[in-house]
Amino acid sequence: MGCGGCRFGDSQRRVHAFVDGLFGEDMHAGRVGALANGVSGVLEAGQLGIHAIGRGLAAVQGLVDKHATQQVDRLIGNEKLNPVVLSEAWTSSSGSARTSTSPMQRGRLGPPASG
Repeated sequence: MGCGGCRFGDSQRRVHAFVDGLFGEDMHAGRVGALANGVSGVLEAGQLGIHAIGRGLAAVQGLVDKHATQQVDRLIGNEKLNPVVLSEAWTSSSGSARTSTSPMQRGRLGPPASG
């Protein structure tokens, strides 16, 4: 994993290492890096809007807001990043014994319906 001339802080290195550990064996390295950048942008911004994530990514990496937002927009539009598949990899890596469907498959973000 690497990013060419990027200057990563310690927290961004940890995010990249974490995302690489989750998806590195099953996903192209460039896509893993882009996903890790998106996660860093979300963590910095604390919001899920494309422009907010772009501003967060720009702040973390010292980029121009416009260029970082374009990166986020391309990431979100990438058809090879299937949220359901990403969710399955995430839940299997967390050691969760749950077998219920993911929140995206249920169409809501709350806990599974009981009863």
